[in-house]
Amino acid sequence: EYGLPVPEAYRAAVVLHAGHQHRFGTECAGLLADAALSEAERRFVRAVAGWVAGSAAAVEPYWHHLLATHPTRGTG
Repeated sequence: EYGLPVPEAYRAAVVLHAGHQHRFGTECAGLLADAALSEAERRFVRAVAGWVAGSAAAVEPYWHHLLATHPTRGTG
């Protein structure tokens, strides 16, 4: 969308993703600290947070492998 060369686009995506993860974690913590939240709502927040963390953990080894095997092909 921004016409960035692939290495710069990769770096921008990594920074953007990290920012979203941080914001999501902060929002989840805020929700769980809210005394007005029902137990069902807390379970839902924890379930979604677990899904997000699991998805990120599942993808991370792929990116490490990609960087180790092709450090300049599309990743900078």
